[in-house]
Amino acid sequence: MAETALGTIAGARRRFALRRAMSRKSSIAFLMTLPLILLVALLVLYPAFYSIHLATLNKSMERFVGLGNFLFLFKRETFWMVVRQSCLFAITAVICKAVISPGCGCSILPTARSTGCWRNSERSRCRGRVMPTGRVFPSFWSMCGSGRRSS
Repeated sequence: MAETALGTIAGARRRFALRRAMSRKSSIAFLMTLPLILLVALLVLYPAFYSIHLATLNKSMERFVGLGNFLFLFKRETFWMVVRQSCLFAITAVICKAVISPGCGCSILPTARSTGCWRNSERSRCRGRVMPTGRVFPSFWSMCGSGRRSS
C-alpha cells in the first residue's frame, strides 16, 4: 500500500514538473521550432555525410579507398595552384570591397570617422572623413556625386 502511495506521489510530481516546464514560453517556443530544426538538420547533415562517403570511394564508386583520394589530390601541383589562385581572389575581393564600398565608412584608415552618411537619413550628406588633424578625406561615392543632398 505504501508503494502505491509513493508511486502516486511520484507520478503527480512528474505531471507537475511537465506542466511547469510547458508553462514556460521558452519551452513552448523550442517545441514549436523543433520540426523545423530537425528538417534543416536532415537537409544539411544527410548530404554532408553522404558526400564524405562518396569521397572515400574509388573512381567507379565500387570500392572503399579511404583517404587515398585526398592523398592523390594533395600530391598534385594543379590542386595547389588552384588553392593559391582561390586565396588570392578571395583576399583581393575583400580588399577591393573594403576600399570601394558604398556610403560612408568605406575608409580603411583606423582613425577615420564618418561625419554623416546617406544611408542614415535621406537628408544627410556624405561629406567624407574628418581625421583628428581636421583634414577631410572624401569618400568614393561623395566624389562621384551620389552623396549629394537633393533639395
